[in-house]
Amino acid sequence: IKDVDHLGNWQFQEEESKPVLSFKDLQNEEEIDDDPLIILKAILLQEENNVIPVDQLGQKLLKKTGMSWNKKYRRQYGPLRKFLKLHSQIFLLSSDESTVSLLKNGFLQAESDFQRNDQHIFKTFTSESPGLNDKTSCPHWFDINDSKVQPIKEKDIERQFQGKESAYMLFYRKSQLQRPPEAQANPRYGVPCHLLSEMDAANIELQIKRAEWDSTNNNLELHLHLGPHYHFFSGALHPVVSKAESVLDLTFDKRKTLGDLRQSIFQLLEFWEGDMVLSVAKFVPAGLHVYQTLDGDDLTLWEMEIVDGEDLFVWNGVEVGGIQIPTGNDCEPLLINVLHLATSSEGDKCQQLVESPHVFPSNAQMGEVLTTLAGPMGVLFINATDPAEEEN
Repeated sequence: IKDVDHLGNWQFQEEESKPVLSFKDLQNEEEIDDDPLIILKAILLQEENNVIPVDQLGQKLLKKTGMSWNKKYRRQYGPLRKFLKLHSQIFLLSSDESTVSLLKNGFLQAESDFQRNDQHIFKTFTSESPGLNDKTSCPHWFDINDSKVQPIKEKDIERQFQGKESAYMLFYRKSQLQRPPEAQANPRYGVPCHLLSEMDAANIELQIKRAEWDSTNNNLELHLHLGPHYHFFSGALHPVVSKAESVLDLTFDKRKTLGDLRQSIFQLLEFWEGDMVLSVAKFVPAGLHVYQTLDGDDLTLWEMEIVDGEDLFVWNGVEVGGIQIPTGNDCEPLLINVLHLATSSEGDKCQQLVESPHVFPSNAQMGEVLTTLAGPMGVLFINATDPAEEEN
């Protein structure tokens, strides 16, 4: 369809004169590990129209290199979005910073006074604002199919009627149709009122659906374990009363920062006094264990790789109930079931085996384990099951 009123966003990216660089071309190059620009450009070049959501860009970087942006580049280059903004001559973030596109050479003219964050910049064949300049030198045509609407050049129209392609709608209009100035860039011009009302209702419904999709796509369910409601014994954290009274469920937007999350928790917990530390926690057979502490209040939750359903421990970062809490992978508590021969009332050992649970940190030495169990040094058996399911 020809856009005689210049209602659409008619934009093009220059066709590549050289073969497109792909990630495979760089697999054996050492520079891919050192220069994030190279790998990010390679990932974007493989995407349709060279556009990708920023969170998917981070996921593809992890898939390609085996390491996330935060672990590999953040210390040197800062957060991913900040890096993309600093290289605005190469990358273009959308107005809400949810998607990023790759700008080809010559796509942008450097203007020192140009406010990039508030503008959509495109190289067009007519002007930066459709409908303002020469309308006859290169007509605006759009290809409309079942999945998307995109601009095409006039010389490409004949492709629509080649091969097995066929038109399912014919649209007739005078080739020299003259439109009044008030119709330019005005989609409501000349449309009957009842159709305008129908369109407005459809647009409202669309906004509601987009808001629902946005919420589903970006919201995380977080389980906040409140430190004052826990106590530490047998090598792990356990609720003082019940899990239901010790855990606060919170829905939070992953595009918001850690500082925003901390502020929201402060507002929810009016009784909280002093510092508030948020740490990633996980349930292990021995109980709840605290791993790494979250820091960097300016980082978003997705940049910190917080996932849906994550358990977070809310505490002062030092102790719970007066007991200093060991944290990290090294001291993760292991629940070990120990079998020993029962002792009769006369002090003789019976042939019956008694099982008792013991918790040890994973960095405990075997000598400590044997001393705790009061067993002879060097004598320790592991009860296992072989493929035939016969106990050994």
